[in-house]
Parts: sequence; structure tokens; C-alpha cells
Amino acid sequence: DDENLFLSVIDSIHFLDNLKPSSAFDFYAAGKSIYLQKKYDQAIQPLKSALKLEEERPQLEQRQRRTLIWYLADALGATRKITEMKEVLEYGVKTDPTFYRLHFGLARIHAISGDSNSAIAALEKAYSYQHAASQAGEHFGSYLPPPTVDPIFDTLASTKQGWDAIKAIENKYFPGSRIKRPKSKERQ
Repeated sequence: DDENLFLSVIDSIHFLDNLKPSSAFDFYAAGKSIYLQKKYDQAIQPLKSALKLEEERPQLEQRQRRTLIWYLADALGATRKITEMKEVLEYGVKTDPTFYRLHFGLARIHAISGDSNSAIAALEKAYSYQHAASQAGEHFGSYLPPPTVDPIFDTLASTKQGWDAIKAIENKYFPGSRIKRPKSKERQ
């Protein structure tokens, strides 16, 4: 019966987490945890709080800061807050101009809004910075997909200028890949 008593005592214990986030890292960790559960709408506020505190008094390492900005932008995009998403990406590019994922995110926004020139420029920066980071052994997460794989760039590929730019990017950064123009957007 000692075992039953012991088990009943263990079962009666309740752990309470009364700690409230107070630092950029605390909010970052909380927001990241929620983001990874795909609860994007709930992740936005702690990630925004982390970014605000990080702007005031930087304490995060570069990798954490990049993750913070990327997750916040992605959560805003997932909840269709595109204007805020664009602001976060632009802020990120301003403060960390070589982080290629931010340029890729901006390229997607520009492509959706029909701004071909800005989309092409952002794509070129994204792949150029990714290539440089990879060469330096500083790669961050998974590699960016070729633009012909992402349907967001289909409209861009439907124009001669856009298609020529996409072909040039793929030939430069994905040599040997079989570049195919999206069928649904091919010019007749």
C-alpha cells in the first residue's frame, strides 16, 4: 500500500507555471513554441512583443533574431495580414540585409501584387544571398525552392520579362535543372 500512497501523492501534485515573459528571449521562446504548433494567430502577439523588446535592447543571437522575424512574418501571412507581413519583412531586410529568406518573402508579396520588377529584384537578392551564405557555411534552414516550383510566381512567369528573369535565375543558381514554364500561365 505504500506504493499506492506514493502514486496518489504524485497524482495530486499540480505544477503551476506562473512565470510571465518579460524579456525578448522569453517572448521569442513563447511565440516560437506557439508558432511551431501552427497556432499562427496566437503566435503573433508574443512574437511582436519579442521584436519590440529586441529593437529597444538587442539580446538575441543572430539565428534567434532571424527566426523571430521569419516566424512573425510567416504567422502574419498565414493569418492574411499581408501589409503587416510586408512591414516586418522590410524591417528585417533593413536590419539584416543578407538574410535571403526575407528577400524571398518580399519577392512573393511583390509577385502577388503584380510588381514584377520588385519581385525579380527580390528573387535575385534572395538566391544571391543564399548562395553566398551556403558558400560561407552559414546556411539557415532549408534551401529556397526554384521559382518555377512556387505557384505564386506563375503570373510572373507569364510575361516575357518575368520568364526570362526566372530562367536566368534558375540557370545561375540551379544549373542543370529542367526549367519548365508553368502550363497554366504559358502565353498562347
